[in-house]
Amino acid sequence: MADEIAVVGGVDTHTDFHQAAVIDSIGRHLATEAFPTNPDGYQRLLEWLRSHGDLMAVGVEGTGAYGSQLARHLRANQVTVIDVDRPDRRARRANGKSDPVDAYAAATAVLSGRAAGMPKTRNGIVEAIRSLRVVRRSAIKSRTQTINQIRNLIVTAPAEVREKPPAPGRWATAPTRSPSPTAPPSPPACSSARMEPGRGSVRSSPTPRPTTPASPSSRRTCWMPTPAIREVPPSSVAASSSASVNAKASSPTARQMAACTSTPR
Repeated sequence: MADEIAVVGGVDTHTDFHQAAVIDSIGRHLATEAFPTNPDGYQRLLEWLRSHGDLMAVGVEGTGAYGSQLARHLRANQVTVIDVDRPDRRARRANGKSDPVDAYAAATAVLSGRAAGMPKTRNGIVEAIRSLRVVRRSAIKSRTQTINQIRNLIVTAPAEVREKPPAPGRWATAPTRSPSPTAPPSPPACSSARMEPGRGSVRSSPTPRPTTPASPSSRRTCWMPTPAIREVPPSSVAASSSASVNAKASSPTARQMAACTSTPR
């Protein structure tokens, strides 16, 4: 229509009703009215705003709280929605505090350009993730509060209750293992060793070295027995040496080497 004027709307949101207001392009107050917070009330509010002229934009307080559904309804009908913060305390003291005053203040903030924030869409995968995070954060907070309450009850409980061991479960502390009262394990038995007969040595029964009991935490060590060596008379040593020399001289290798050295060149 040719006689339509540009208007800006403002809404002060509440739980049970929304207070709407309309101003023109130069800031004059045109009208204000309250609408219920239901689908029929949202549609009536939109039709009422458009009945005053060409609707440029609508400033809504609390698009993330009481005005979230109204903001969705206005965006679905191709209306520009601006998120408006509540007026500061100085402006409230100067102009008073009432629902119509707040609705006009929201419209004036949009017209003057003080409010230019776009509200969140709050739909799709982002809204689903936000809902899950809210539930998880609430569950963690409730769990922490419950644990703290139980601990406080235990602190103020009688001694009989405090000294009672906890039942086996998730929060029960596993008892520490105490060392076994039995004797420590003995070191592994090692095979008996005997010295081979040779020069100045004879077969003798091994005399085991005394061992000390090893603790469970120490490394196990295999102790070798130390053989007992007896003194041998010199005559026996000489006889044994001569027998060894004769045996080497009578070997085939010794005879061959003697033949090679005696052959003239």
